[in-house]
Amino acid sequence: MTRVGSCMDFDPRATVPTAFGWLVGDFPEEWGHGVSVFHNPNAVRPIPVDFFEGFSGRHWFEDGRYENLFRDFTPNASITAVYSTERYRDRLEELNDLLRREAEMKAQQFAAALRDETKFLAWRDRFVD
Repeated sequence: MTRVGSCMDFDPRATVPTAFGWLVGDFPEEWGHGVSVFHNPNAVRPIPVDFFEGFSGRHWFEDGRYENLFRDFTPNASITAVYSTERYRDRLEELNDLLRREAEMKAQQFAAALRDETKFLAWRDRFVD
């Protein structure tokens, strides 16, 4: 399996997410990586923000201000491609390397698409110095 997608870029000047791609198992993935919690400011029994530590995103209001916390890896979206190995059992190591390179290449292509789209850049440039 390969996973390719986008995640938060924490550079304060970033205008597009960061692309990633890897062979599943090369990067520690946790269930909490895909979860964001939005705290209800009007909840009768509010849940403490720290209760959801380890989730990708936590969002709440404090003293009338919007606050949030994110993990170091916070995916926005991704696609996992599943490949059958039934006919290739004798070549698994070779295929692992091939799929690893393919995932990295797809991530680079995705990153280029995010940054090179003319209309997007024109729109973005109205807001960026």
